[in-house]
Amino acid sequence: MLNCKMVRRVRKYKRCRFKGIRRVNDAHQIEEVGAKLRAMMPWIGKNKLVDKAKN
Repeated sequence: MLNCKMVRRVRKYKRCRFKGIRRVNDAHQIEEVGAKLRAMMPWIGKNKLVDKAKN
C-alpha cells in the first residue's frame, strides 16, 4: 500500500512528465501550421462563428 509521501512523489513525477509532453506537442510543426491557418480565417475567432447581429 502506498503511503502519502509516495503518492505525492508519483503525482509530482506524472505532473512533470505530462507538462513535458505538452511542451513537446505545443512545439510540433502541426501546431504552428494550425495557428497560421486559424489566423487566415477571421470568422473562426472567439464568438465570431455566428454573426449574432444577423441571427
